[in-house]
Amino acid sequence: MDLAHVYQRTVDPNGTDSLARLARWITPGSTILELGPATGYFTRYLTEKLGCTVDCVEYSEEMAANARPMSRTMIVGDLDQLDLGPLFEPSSYDYVITADVLEHLRNPWRVMEKCRPLLKAGGRFLISIPNVGHAALIAELIAGRFDYREEGLLDRTHLRLFTRKSVLEMLQRCGYRLRDLDRVEWMPEQTEFQRDIEACPPKLRDYLLAHPDSLTYQFIVDAEPGEMTDADIEQWLAAAQGPSDPYFIAKVYWGGPDEALDESRCHRQPVHIREERNLIRFDLPVDQPLATVRFDPVDRPGYLDVYRISVSEVDATGDVVNSLVNIESPTALRENSRWVDLIGGDDESGPRLTSVSNDPQIWLEPSEPWRPASGNRLRFEAELSWPRSADYLVAARQYEASYVALKHELDAFKVHEAELERILAETRAKLQSSEQHGEELTEEIQRLSDYERRCRQAESMLNEIHGSRAWKLITRLRRLKQAILRK
Repeated sequence: MDLAHVYQRTVDPNGTDSLARLARWITPGSTILELGPATGYFTRYLTEKLGCTVDCVEYSEEMAANARPMSRTMIVGDLDQLDLGPLFEPSSYDYVITADVLEHLRNPWRVMEKCRPLLKAGGRFLISIPNVGHAALIAELIAGRFDYREEGLLDRTHLRLFTRKSVLEMLQRCGYRLRDLDRVEWMPEQTEFQRDIEACPPKLRDYLLAHPDSLTYQFIVDAEPGEMTDADIEQWLAAAQGPSDPYFIAKVYWGGPDEALDESRCHRQPVHIREERNLIRFDLPVDQPLATVRFDPVDRPGYLDVYRISVSEVDATGDVVNSLVNIESPTALRENSRWVDLIGGDDESGPRLTSVSNDPQIWLEPSEPWRPASGNRLRFEAELSWPRSADYLVAARQYEASYVALKHELDAFKVHEAELERILAETRAKLQSSEQHGEELTEEIQRLSDYERRCRQAESMLNEIHGSRAWKLITRLRRLKQAILRK
């Protein structure tokens, strides 16, 4: 069995593949049941990088031998036959992981149901699973082909095929509800089918790419035990969107000493025409010494900005251990590479190059072959813009002039707005001061009203006293006393 060809992968925690996306959902230090670990490449990452405790079930004794050192418990057996309940303690796992496994089973529903009691309260079932509705596969069918392959969407060992809807219905049937659904998107040219959708009739191309999940290569599923209603399924189905953004194709070719470059040593990467700066990354084969790397940055004539090109040696976990080439200026790019059908790159044009054909090329040819250490690989990276036509650049300059004018108007408006805000703040402060002074006047008026009321009460009491018989008698006695004293 050729384990390296089919079953070996690396885990780059910052990557975009299925394992990287699953890894970012996992809390370090968790207890995990991994079904189908193959040679243990993900198991190693979980234990060594995340500090998790991992139990495994693997079909192949040969692959289990490779994964066993990274696992706490290794069970060798057929998931379609094993009863997982007696093998593992109930409510003992934070996660159950099936990374590209369920599609290989005759009865994946049974396995999912058996796993549910093994999860702790709050535990989660993490899945990566291929999408049979990918536009490249549909294009193959339209062309009259349905060829099984050694790997990919039509892997010879795939027994079950899934779309978004069938994945959701499987979760519902097995007693899970969806927490999150991520996708790994590959352009048709990036898949094993290498279908050029752009070459299809326009109406067919637009239909294929507008179809929900047309570029979804894998679904990444985060589920937990619980009920999922039909309304929940409809909601997740409505969230599917078929990307229709235009894109260009970047390619890298590689060859060892005395090896010619051909399509068998080539990686392709479609790049959406969205961002001004796009990072393109190609991981080359493990243990492959390289004497030549050819980078085809775009697939059409036009203007593009190349900001950086680098070649690094990375280890099995995707960490860079040695920087071999790092070109960040047009002068360095011209001095350290050979170009075909590209012009520019001088001090006057800056990073901007002009592609004059559909096949521009940048060749890197080191004086001595790059030889990665055993188990390592080389990684090629480029940071560049998308290719633009002369018409686009003219329009962009006009737009930029309009943008600058609008920005000046906006800045002036912001200054005026700030002044109005200042005046408004002063007015509010004065109003608040007036309101406070008004409250003080109201309190003073209330105090005067209370004083006036008390005075009137006192006057009324005096009038009552003066009109009383007692007061009149006292008055007569006082007058009599005064008369006696005068005598």
